[in-house]
Parts: sequence; C-alpha cells; structure tokens
Amino acid sequence: MGVRQGTHFSFLIPHFSLKKYKTMSKKKTNAKREAYAKKQEEQGKRVVEWIFGGLIVLAIIYLVWTFGMM
Repeated sequence: MGVRQGTHFSFLIPHFSLKKYKTMSKKKTNAKREAYAKKQEEQGKRVVEWIFGGLIVLAIIYLVWTFGMM
C-alpha cells in the first residue's frame, strides 16, 4: 500500500471551507480599495483647487503689473 502524493499528512490538517475566507478577504480588500480611492479623490480635488487658486493669484499679479506700467 503506497501513500498517494499530497495525502500523507492530510489527516493532520482540519478540513474547512476556504470559500468563506476568500469572501471575507475580498470584502476586506474591496473596502480598503474603496477607502484608498476616496482618499485619492479628496487629495486630487485639493490639488486642483490649489492650482486654480495659484493661477488666479498670478492673474491678479499680472493685472496689477500691467496697469502699473501704464
């Protein structure tokens, strides 16, 4: 009687369903991914606001300089 490959210690490992753990893992991963996407979106909006604010400030400085040269 030979031992089949991969089964000689299978009696020591408790049998459980991996599907339950995969589902929990996917939910956890999706939650992390959504949280990261939300954080990235907020940071992106903040960067865009700073860029537009800087452009407005530069436009005002240019207007003052232009009318100051007259």
